[in-house]
Order: sequence, then structure tokens, then C-alpha cells
Amino acid sequence: MLRLFEAEGYPPENLGGAWMEFREPKPAEAVERFAALGVEKVLYFSAAISAASIHSEADVPELVEQAEIPAEIALINLGAWNDDPMVISAIQEKIEAVLGVPQDETTT
Repeated sequence: MLRLFEAEGYPPENLGGAWMEFREPKPAEAVERFAALGVEKVLYFSAAISAASIHSEADVPELVEQAEIPAEIALINLGAWNDDPMVISAIQEKIEAVLGVPQDETTT
């Protein structure tokens, strides 16, 4: 996914992922890395959580806010994707691919 952002012109050093548990880096570590690069804003979301939940609304923001960064760096939670039309379209494409539905036979 990060390569898609790079292809759109986002600097790769300003992109990254983090994990709540079991893997590294943790959200605070990732935010601190971005702060060390001089970013002014950190936009984040729970990539693996498509619907608003305790993780996207509370747990992840709490982990991000543990970062030791200057107060002037804005931390912006983009929230969950919920029923965004892009998500619905992506899920529909996955279903159709699994079912072998040709592109011109899809419904919306």
C-alpha cells in the first residue's frame, strides 16, 4: 500500500506503518521517527480496521499520543473507513474476482 502513496508523489520517508502489538514499530515510535524528519502533521488511521471500533476510536489514538514529540506537531486520526464508497467498491471487486465475474457484468 505504501508504494501506491509513493507513486502519487508522497515522500517515502514520510510514510510508514506501525503495529498495536506483536510487531514493531509501535505507533509512538513511528510518530517519533516522523517528528525527527521535521513533519508538521501526522495523519494516521487503522488500516486493518474498516469499521469504527474501540481500536480505531480509542486504542490506536492512545498509542499514537504516547509519542514524545513537540506539541506543535498535529496528530490527526483519519478514523475508520466505515461505509466509504471506495471501501465498498474494493470489497465488491474482491468478491467479483473470487466469483470470477467479468468486469462488464458487475452491478453497483
